[in-house]
Amino acid sequence: MNRFVKVAALGLSICTGVFACNGNCSQQQQQIQQGLTPTPIQQPVQQLAPVQQQLQQQQQVQQTAPVQQQQLQLQQQGCDQGQCPCDQDQCSCDQSQCSGHCQASQQAQQSQQTQFPDSVTNCQVDPSVDVLVLSRIHDTNLDEIKMGQLALQSAADQKVKDFAQMMITDHSKADQALLDLAKRQNISLVVYQPQTPAELAEAQKAKEAMDRLSTLQGADFDREYTRLMVEGHQSLLDWINAQRTGIKDGEVGNWLDSSALPVIESHLKAAQQLQQQLGH
Repeated sequence: MNRFVKVAALGLSICTGVFACNGNCSQQQQQIQQGLTPTPIQQPVQQLAPVQQQLQQQQQVQQTAPVQQQQLQLQQQGCDQGQCPCDQDQCSCDQSQCSGHCQASQQAQQSQQTQFPDSVTNCQVDPSVDVLVLSRIHDTNLDEIKMGQLALQSAADQKVKDFAQMMITDHSKADQALLDLAKRQNISLVVYQPQTPAELAEAQKAKEAMDRLSTLQGADFDREYTRLMVEGHQSLLDWINAQRTGIKDGEVGNWLDSSALPVIESHLKAAQQLQQQLGH
């Protein structure tokens, strides 16, 4: 009798050690047969499920990528044809998608609207030559005033400071006349954006020069400032002359010929003379 009990106990111990079922071996075996408890073979299959799902998601992304690329190509073609893919009323166009036709940077928008909230807008599709010319001159006026104020603080030579004060006075007066003209002719100015790759490169170069100028003092500032004044006025003069035949508004054309161009030419000559006097 004792031997039978020992054998039974040994069998129970082996069952418990193999299946870890606390003595309920038959229930554990039934669960395995019915598929309720995962067997060692089923577990790797279940572990592969997330991997298969990830692969399916990647395949979906790869399938949709060519469609999205085609949509972007069609959108860019619209931009190249002057059709800006944006809501003009809400001014929500992305400048990177439609260069030269719509929204400019937020910083430029805030700067322009703060000083001239009723005269400047930053969203215009296919602006006319009249709008482009007045807008670029307006932006240049603001830049010249800003650089003149910087020169009053950083220049060493009094002649440079005198020239800078003339820039502030003349460009402030010229800009007010421009805004009055735009209001009379019902012309909404835009934040000017480069219209060609050459203009874009020139604008980037000017920005880098302005950033460098703000770090200079004394004679180094005088040298760089006068150089920028010569190059900037010459560039603007050449650009306006190239656009002159496209001006359609008679009053805008008269203002350019009688006021804007003569002032720019006089500033160019003054900057060239100043550069010579400084020996640069």
